[in-house]
Amino acid sequence: MAQSETAIAREWIIGLRPATWFWSRDIPVRAEIARPVLSRLCGDLSVNVQRHARGLYWRGYPEGHQFHTFRPCYDIGALMLGGSGSGLWGWSALNRLGWTLQCPVKQNITVLGRPPKPIAPSIEYYTSSNDRRASLNWTEVTVLEALTWFKYTEEPWHECLEHLLNGQSAIKLGWDLPVRSSMLRWAAETERDMTVEIEYKIDEIAAALPDESSTAADHADTARSAIPGLATSAACSPGRRETVARPPVGYADSILFRSGSESQEALRDGYTRIRPLIWGDVAPFDDAIELAASLDGR
Repeated sequence: MAQSETAIAREWIIGLRPATWFWSRDIPVRAEIARPVLSRLCGDLSVNVQRHARGLYWRGYPEGHQFHTFRPCYDIGALMLGGSGSGLWGWSALNRLGWTLQCPVKQNITVLGRPPKPIAPSIEYYTSSNDRRASLNWTEVTVLEALTWFKYTEEPWHECLEHLLNGQSAIKLGWDLPVRSSMLRWAAETERDMTVEIEYKIDEIAAALPDESSTAADHADTARSAIPGLATSAACSPGRRETVARPPVGYADSILFRSGSESQEALRDGYTRIRPLIWGDVAPFDDAIELAASLDGR
């Protein structure tokens, strides 16, 4: 028997990992179905869903959990609310990249155009006029801001560059989005505060990052050597590097393609974890699922 849309929406929300921000539009049901489900769950402490802006919600830890009283990481929600071209600004950018020990009182977020209303007193927005930032991800905008503010930090450049390359910056940021040197250079061309010194630093970053023209196989080998035991830790094919044959019935009939299923959420989690190791641009999970299903004519 097919599930109702209400049940699908509830299962999707409850299935989210605790401490996850999400948009109501991401729920795989009609908006008129999702709204009352969200309204009911916002009052259910056993689920702990909180509304922070129009369409923007946070799934916390359920009542009774040891982390039930934990508050959201507001900067993630603030970045989502800021839209494309958002990133950390000023001392916040430097601190979260591990480029300074100075800690700002508020989390400073830069956005394109008119800033939204802050979702918490600890958030403060600043406006950028560089439209090219719309094509950058959060990490790239944050790095661009940190380079502009680098003259104020007490840390030496070679250590900051090392933090960016060895993953320490990504750990402090709290998200895994790659820095594309070509996009960083392109956006820097129209930055108001660009200097020759910043351009030199961007060149150093580009020289140290994996070559964007290299092959996927080269990048895979780099990832394997950087993370010991990567091949043997893969649950699907321990210790093997050969490809897995495509099922005769096609992938689209797999339970992994059933929206909102527990299996698909597990796949989503794995996809998110492996994204930083994938060479080149990576499609969002839902787009990747749709593209894979289309191979079977669905």
